[in-house]
Amino acid sequence: MEHRWGQRLEVKRLVRLTLRSGLCGWGHIRNISVSGAWITTRMKARLMAYVEVGFTALTGRRRTVAKVEGQIVRISRDGFGIEWCELAHPAVLEMLQVHPYRPEHHARRDSPR
Repeated sequence: MEHRWGQRLEVKRLVRLTLRSGLCGWGHIRNISVSGAWITTRMKARLMAYVEVGFTALTGRRRTVAKVEGQIVRISRDGFGIEWCELAHPAVLEMLQVHPYRPEHHARRDSPR
């Protein structure tokens, strides 16, 4: 049975991937939550491998490169699913908060929930 800590948010964010073995590649985060993400990539990796995910983030008003480590827990032809090593990492929270489309912000106030 699958357990998730938080709702997944659909995104398309370019990321730099680095395995602990030193292999590097590129991918896109397709969805993200406080506990993990799905990354589409052509990079080959093994189940349970650790991967560093690098992406631009805002720190105050400055853009910085955030690096968040995760463990690969699912693999498919188009990429892999990871669980973050640190739950609710600040850079992940920042990405969840500044994403331009958040469904709850676009719901009509008079619509049933």
